[in-house]
Amino acid sequence: MTKSALDSSRVEELFEEERTALKSTLYKYLRNDEDVEDVLQDAFVSVLSAVGEGTEIRHARGFLYTVARNQALDLLRSRTRKDRLFQYDRESRLDSDQVYSEIDKAKGPIDVERSFELQQTICIIVAVIEGLPPKCKLSYYLIKFEGKSYSEVSNELGMSVSCIEKYIQVANALVKEQAEVHELAMAA
Repeated sequence: MTKSALDSSRVEELFEEERTALKSTLYKYLRNDEDVEDVLQDAFVSVLSAVGEGTEIRHARGFLYTVARNQALDLLRSRTRKDRLFQYDRESRLDSDQVYSEIDKAKGPIDVERSFELQQTICIIVAVIEGLPPKCKLSYYLIKFEGKSYSEVSNELGMSVSCIEKYIQVANALVKEQAEVHELAMAA
């Protein structure tokens, strides 16, 4: 189908003709009727926009399926990232019992004053990390606590290495700034 043959009324017709088959295809990706309907609506709007902008569409049916599939994959990618961020957020919170447990594990004689300082330091660092933007926080966690490389984190989160480096620089600067503000003795 050429550019001139596809207009908004033909897009509506095509959607109605292909709706059942398209829903079936999308369900294979999404496994959820509500998501399928949302993606169908988004795909319809995208195709209408493309037609309205004068995009040359040679194969309307193929274009429709490609747009719908890409919308579904985008939704899945988005959810995967959000799930990772949510999981990290849930797992990364330290409560006071964990802080005391870490202090109790320290070897050597118990120095109450030093234990208190360590507890304060840990709480401040955790507060700084918790206050970071979600992607920055996740990058920091994966590199500093899981020992992953910048490249591994970049691949896992689908971001450039330079973006990950900037996130870590920001996080390190904030931790250092808070350490200085609170006059904490921190090992680098």
